Amino acid sequence: MTAHLLEDRLKDYAMAGALDQENVLRELIQQYALASLARAGFFAGAGAVFHGGTCLRIVYGMNRYSEGLDFFLKRPAPEFAWRRYLGAILRDAAGEGFQFSVPDESRQKGR
Repeated sequence: MTAHLLEDRLKDYAMAGALDQENVLRELIQQYALASLARAGFFAGAGAVFHGGTCLRIVYGMNRYSEGLDFFLKRPAPEFAWRRYLGAILRDAAGEGFQFSVPDESRQKGR
């Protein structure tokens, strides 16, 4: 998503202020991340499913507040690793001029 494309997408939203703009940018980044995951084979190859509140908002247009991107795998996959897919998102974003980081939470208790 280039800056020009981002500007064009922002015009599609009626924003009343800075908070609205922040929420729209958050939603566009979520959509961008989902597209990157799809291109990386996350849904087809890994057998992942997007679900939860954000899914209901993005996919079905439900008016609900949700920020998290929730996924599950259709079948157990002990070899599954997020790193590959997160790397794809970061590479896609860098190619479009966006730079951000994703904290590695894999070593946190309960993960």
